[in-house]
Amino acid sequence: MTMRVLILAHGHPAFSTGGGEQAAHALYARLLERDNVAPVLVARAPRSAIGHDASFGAFQASPTEILADPPEQDHFSLESTQFAVLEAMVEQLLERFRPDLVHIEHLAYWSIDIVELLGRAGVPIVLTLHEFLLICHHDGQMIKTDGRLCRAESPAACAACFPHHSAGEFYLRKRMILQRLAPIARFVSPSAFLADRFVAWGLDRARITVIDNPLSPDVIAQGNAPDRGVADDADRLAIRIGFFGQVNPYKGLDVLLGAVSQIPKPLRASLSVGIHGANFDAQGSDFRAKIAALLEANADVVANEGRYANGDVVALMRQYDWIVVPSIWWENSPVVIQEALVARRPILCSAIGGMAERVAQGVGVTFQPGSAADLARTLVAIITGRIVAPDMTAACAPDVEEARVTHYVSVFATALAAGRAPAE
Repeated sequence: MTMRVLILAHGHPAFSTGGGEQAAHALYARLLERDNVAPVLVARAPRSAIGHDASFGAFQASPTEILADPPEQDHFSLESTQFAVLEAMVEQLLERFRPDLVHIEHLAYWSIDIVELLGRAGVPIVLTLHEFLLICHHDGQMIKTDGRLCRAESPAACAACFPHHSAGEFYLRKRMILQRLAPIARFVSPSAFLADRFVAWGLDRARITVIDNPLSPDVIAQGNAPDRGVADDADRLAIRIGFFGQVNPYKGLDVLLGAVSQIPKPLRASLSVGIHGANFDAQGSDFRAKIAALLEANADVVANEGRYANGDVVALMRQYDWIVVPSIWWENSPVVIQEALVARRPILCSAIGGMAERVAQGVGVTFQPGSAADLARTLVAIITGRIVAPDMTAACAPDVEEARVTHYVSVFATALAAGRAPAE
């Protein structure tokens, strides 16, 4: 029997480069390869990408890859700002595709109201947890508004960050969100770290399954291509460090550039850093000015390579000796780390969250989160040979990706076997 699975994503990789968007599309692509699953991807996209006034449009004329323009959601309550519009969209999707199960890859844009609407229709739901949007009003980052890491939410602590909302409002927000998550049959967390955080917050551990984000067949194919190693050219005496991903205040590019600034002059010729980043222009003016100044100050070591196509990511990573992930927040399971493992390049990352969990498996080294000085010391140790790159030969076993998708299908089957969510 073929299982019809509708995947709701908060973005499409053609228009948004985040890890969650890539994970949703990768799962869709991998499920397409299976005879017992019929997936449909419905991804939020800007109205200009849809190309007309309707709420839905086919991506590149595909009948199972749909672009959608759901209403905005309230930033505090996560509720839809236009419930009736969302309700009509859900009715259209269920009538058109008649899914056995809906997998919500992310609640952003779809809002928490999507859970109620699907629950009313009696459709089993699986939700993937990517960050802390349900817990933290600060963009789901679990970083206090003064820049410090937040180790545990509480009504008082949240109100201290956002004094225009009272502690009572935050208490009710949490109660409301937990109550409205009740129709969800299963949750998926890409890391044990994130799962533990949500259990501490109030979710039932028995409803959470840990499965790392799947990677697209295209990325896996890139990994199977011959690895010619780092080019042996005139600069080969330098250790090459590559940064890939979003450029925003949470990803720690300023930490990396600050660390490069601290490399002693005699060693600077032995280091080369490449920045492959997206969405820099969308950041605030203060952050852009800070990064621009750091890039200029380190022009002897750092090359700003700009945006990159995901179809080139493995080949680009293989130009480097190490891939650096200097995020300052509780990263869950960054796709860039998985891509680096496919490229068989060691990881240099902050000792925090799901990143530390992954690197503990022997694929890299960590440094103190947010500390340019500690990262500088680590870079010096790499340059001088006191830290040696681990053997990455078996970093990405061929059957790992297939096992992840099989695990996802098992979770879907469990949600179906538990019966359809009761209508209200």
